[in-house]
Amino acid sequence: MSVSNKQQHILIVEDNPELADLFAMWLSTTYHVETANKPEGALRKLDNSVDIILLDSQISNCSTSQVIQEIRDDRSNIRVAVITATEPEFGDYIVETEFDDYIVKPVSCKDLIEVTSDLVTREQYTELIDNLHHLSKKKALLEERNSQAELDNSEEYRRTVNRLKSIQNHADRAVRDINAKKAFSELS
Repeated sequence: MSVSNKQQHILIVEDNPELADLFAMWLSTTYHVETANKPEGALRKLDNSVDIILLDSQISNCSTSQVIQEIRDDRSNIRVAVITATEPEFGDYIVETEFDDYIVKPVSCKDLIEVTSDLVTREQYTELIDNLHHLSKKKALLEERNSQAELDNSEEYRRTVNRLKSIQNHADRAVRDINAKKAFSELS
């Protein structure tokens, strides 16, 4: 669940319809899932509601880098995980492709859910950091432009400070959760 409490929207871009349906079935109990079998179809479905794209690297004659660049041109903040049958190698592809995660086929249900969950967590953390930044700036501006007495008498200032504290606590919990997940995965 994200900071805004919306159900995450996942777009699976996979040229094998059976595999796309399988991935969708695995994720649909937790997320709103759509599928597309071609990059053009994915780009048509790409709107502000899509949070994460799971992209088959062999989806078309276009390079994965080109497809991701088109996605990023449209929505720079969207998370993209590349799903591929190719093991990562040194070279331009790995270095220059702007993916957020990389999954090698065959993909298990557990791995797909874990990668998707990690991308959702990263998105939530980014939202928290953005909110912290905006509220911190507002608080600093109010403190710079008003006396302590004025701040003490301002309901707006109190709400800003309380909201900032709440988001800071939420961000601290998110960092602990991320660290706990990482520590647990390193043990397994």
